[in-house]
Amino acid sequence: DFRADGALKVVVAGARGLRKAGWLPGTSSDPYCVCRVAGKKSPDSCFRTGVIKGTRNPVWNFHGHLDGYELGDSLEFEVYDKDMLMRDSLLGRATLSCDEFLTLGFDGQLPLVDAGKGVQAFVRVRVEAAVQLPELEPTRLVEFEDLGLISNPSGQIEISAVEVVCARPRGWCSLWCC
Repeated sequence: DFRADGALKVVVAGARGLRKAGWLPGTSSDPYCVCRVAGKKSPDSCFRTGVIKGTRNPVWNFHGHLDGYELGDSLEFEVYDKDMLMRDSLLGRATLSCDEFLTLGFDGQLPLVDAGKGVQAFVRVRVEAAVQLPELEPTRLVEFEDLGLISNPSGQIEISAVEVVCARPRGWCSLWCC
């Protein structure tokens, strides 16, 4: 499960179906993607992939890290065409709401809106928490008699008292039994 706030690891794998944005004959798009935590202005809450020249189906496999995520924040992805002489052109944008990645993360394609008339383009991303393990509690093995095992007339063992032993970080506990 995700933490309520903190850092996210995001992989921008690629995009497909982008429109041709190059204005010279025989040119294609030179796409890159910007990812950010919606509404955040900090430089640590956004990143940008590199530019892939001359393609409408870029593969970035870019691993980014976003700090400052808070419960309820969405992620925004914007794909642009890099232009040397003019302002970079928007090739499409997508939003991933926290409901879509909060519990189990996300690994899939997002449709790009504002991709151009009649264009069906997508960006493929993966999102997961950048987990920091909490402090470990000391481990204590439970002796057999500590469990209060009782045999009933049918020969089955019943547990009258159970002790949970934390051998992992808090909240990741298991029962030790024979």
